[in-house]
Amino acid sequence: MTCHTSGDLQEIVDEVVPLTNDGEVADYIPALAEVNKHDLSVAVYNVRDNTCICRGLPKKIYIAKHFKSAGVSFGNSG
Repeated sequence: MTCHTSGDLQEIVDEVVPLTNDGEVADYIPALAEVNKHDLSVAVYNVRDNTCICRGLPKKIYIAKHFKSAGVSFGNSG
């Protein structure tokens, strides 16, 4: 799936939200152990045009993870 717009990102979030039933929240960080495992936020920052799109629960930020590629194509990545 290619992600170009906030609508595209919403489709990705909608597709993966049911997968939160399969996992568990890491409990080695006490504050993280209290997080609802169904809370999901995704933000994509485009350094080329200085834009950011986000979907899910972006006001609930628990931990940031950087991915160069997460199995999703974000436009022209060459």
